[in-house]
Amino acid sequence: MKRLGILVSGRGSNMLALIRASAAQSLPAEVRIVISNNRNAAALASARAHNIAVAHLSARTHPQPEALDRAMRDTLLTHRVDFVLLAGFMKKIGPATLAAFKRRILNIHPSLLPEFGGRGMYGAHVHEAVLAAGKTETGVTVHLVEGGYDEGAILAQRKVPVLKTDTAATLAARVLRVEHEIYADTLRKIIEGRIILPEGVKNMQKAHYDIFVQQLAKPTAEEQWVGLNIKKWWSRVEPKLEHQCPKINLLNDKMTRTQLKELCHADSEASDLECAVAVMAWGGQRKKNGIMLFDRFAEIKPIIGDMRSGNITHLEAYERFNSIWRQPKKLGMGAAYFTKLIFFCEPSHKGYIMDQWTSKSVNLLTGKDVVYLTAAGHVNKKNTVKNYQRFCKYIEKLASRLDTSGENIEIAMFSKGGRKKWPWRKYVVKQTKK
Repeated sequence: MKRLGILVSGRGSNMLALIRASAAQSLPAEVRIVISNNRNAAALASARAHNIAVAHLSARTHPQPEALDRAMRDTLLTHRVDFVLLAGFMKKIGPATLAAFKRRILNIHPSLLPEFGGRGMYGAHVHEAVLAAGKTETGVTVHLVEGGYDEGAILAQRKVPVLKTDTAATLAARVLRVEHEIYADTLRKIIEGRIILPEGVKNMQKAHYDIFVQQLAKPTAEEQWVGLNIKKWWSRVEPKLEHQCPKINLLNDKMTRTQLKELCHADSEASDLECAVAVMAWGGQRKKNGIMLFDRFAEIKPIIGDMRSGNITHLEAYERFNSIWRQPKKLGMGAAYFTKLIFFCEPSHKGYIMDQWTSKSVNLLTGKDVVYLTAAGHVNKKNTVKNYQRFCKYIEKLASRLDTSGENIEIAMFSKGGRKKWPWRKYVVKQTKK
């Protein structure tokens, strides 16, 4: 019989569902301790009514965060718990507690992570965001807990339909019913060995790594990818713009990476506009997105200029692009495209291209959501400059380990798509469809 510690902040309906599953013997575990950061939480009274030990631990009882973290850890250790379960707990778990219960702390979240997760995404806020986004389905996620909000390996997910008549309250009620089922079910499968916690994930990461190294060892022929015909692409975009753009005078109809880097170099005679057009065509940007982007080119031109002159780093450029991307008016490109601009226009070329394929590759190889992706697999708007920094650092780390350049690593991750996909792209597609 496994021993459980539950952390709550409010009424604790998921806590009660676990207690009932334990009492009905459908869950081979018992709740030993319930801890709340809210001394008035209804969950504490409910736990006492079931003869379960309770504790109030918060900034009131321990003003110093480090002391509070140690008190949390020590209380859980005193009750000899095997698993710690968050059930509407509104605080981050401290490093001491995370270390003491590594890979044994679970959380349940009322959305299909990584969508609608992170700081501020809890309770009604999640359901309101789902409705505002016009989603036709949402769901529930059970995941391991790491340092950040709603981060960690996903253990189970279940979809819930969103109805046209839904309000945040009706949607919350439908999602909550699924939460009560999936939390106990997931924990039972872990206890019975039907869900393997990340001792086994390391082996899977090693398998991904071995496949990737095999691909890297092959000639990647980075000059093969030249993207769309630049002049032809621009001839379809430019006449549709609301605001007139100068004519461009590029030397090549198509460009390799090497040629693009030369074009975007500060000493090149090319304008910022020509650089942007060439990069977007190389990246295969859709015509309608190009029209939106170059109608707003005045907003991104200063960033390109500052990059080419070396006035800003790739991380500073990411922050500036990201602030424009987050505005309500559509920009025509997201991180997958503005990191292409960063790579070619920033002189160090250390700001790597963070598109869906390189992002999926890094996530596979690390076993973590280094880059948050949407349900469709695209780079999510919730990614901050910290996500981009981790992404670039991992590529550099891998390059050092494999004695190659970061760009070679990124090229292999980027891989070739289309009908004749390169092996790594095929592998990523197969793994991420599971």
